[in-house]
Amino acid sequence: GCVDRSSDYGLDAREAFALVERQLEVVNTEWSDAADRARLNAAERRAAWGGPILNQFILYGWDDARPRPRRHGEVR
Repeated sequence: GCVDRSSDYGLDAREAFALVERQLEVVNTEWSDAADRARLNAAERRAAWGGPILNQFILYGWDDARPRPRRHGEVR
């Protein structure tokens, strides 16, 4: 939904997409350190990941929202 409503935030779809991609990257790369800082044990980490942290449903329709590159001569 963030990309679909990007203009509400003063962004075009490509800018919004890039922001979301960056957020996903940060969550994926920093999760272990964040869990360490929160002193989560193995069971708590498993329960959080894919639940409240990066739940699979947040990506529903993500591939459809991806801005497509323009083809030569295409007007949008």
